[in-house]
Amino acid sequence: MTKWGEKINDISIEELQEKLASVDNDAKAVKRLMVAIAYKHGTSPADIEDMYGISKKNVYQWLDRFEERELDDALYDEPKPGRPPKLSDDQREKLQHVLEKAPEDAGYTGIQAWTPQFVQHWLKTHFDVEYTLRHVRRLMDDAGLSWRTARPEHYEANPEDVAEFQETFKKSDEN
Repeated sequence: MTKWGEKINDISIEELQEKLASVDNDAKAVKRLMVAIAYKHGTSPADIEDMYGISKKNVYQWLDRFEERELDDALYDEPKPGRPPKLSDDQREKLQHVLEKAPEDAGYTGIQAWTPQFVQHWLKTHFDVEYTLRHVRRLMDDAGLSWRTARPEHYEANPEDVAEFQETFKKSDEN
């Protein structure tokens, strides 16, 4: 293992910063560049680990990538083998837009929030794609949505019954 501070000597901070300015919205590529820039500025791998929440082992692996490959190749992972996604990029984008709106806008009347079951139904209806509920939850998470909603009261609750309960609860609480 090389001594700390002896990696990526062939790349200047300026090159890394120029690349950072031109990188598209790939979070991993940006993070790799930020790690390399921090390292070039003299930040230790242990401090980088704390700053970016990645293991010291990954810090060294990413720095090794910069040493072993061209700058562009070091930023991006090779395509991973496996089954191609069922949804195209356009379909995922459309799903994202649909999930940002209320379920009623998508034709689900009386539904307060998206649930995995309704998203699963929507995917089948609109894209003829079937996913398990577990994967639908993953898609919702990728879209930045929580699939659990906390609600202060049930959407079908009778307001009069709720008020009566609260009044009774207050009275018993005073004793």
